[in-house]
Amino acid sequence: MINGGTLLHDSSDPTELTVRELEVLIQIANGMDYSEIGRRLCISPRTVKHHTASMFRKLEARNRAHLIAIAFRSNYLR
Repeated sequence: MINGGTLLHDSSDPTELTVRELEVLIQIANGMDYSEIGRRLCISPRTVKHHTASMFRKLEARNRAHLIAIAFRSNYLR
């Protein structure tokens, strides 16, 4: 889980989000699109999309709003 930009939870579970996925998740929660997130994290929008798709799969989310709701319920976001 990330709280104030600090990673609070780390696991070797393959369904657990990576640090980079958590960074992308925070930016999605802040309303940024793929291009904005890419610029902020110094990665391409395509890479952001890849991280997002990985989170959708891991958390079984249907869309970005569902992803954020799951992230709050799972304590990835506060």
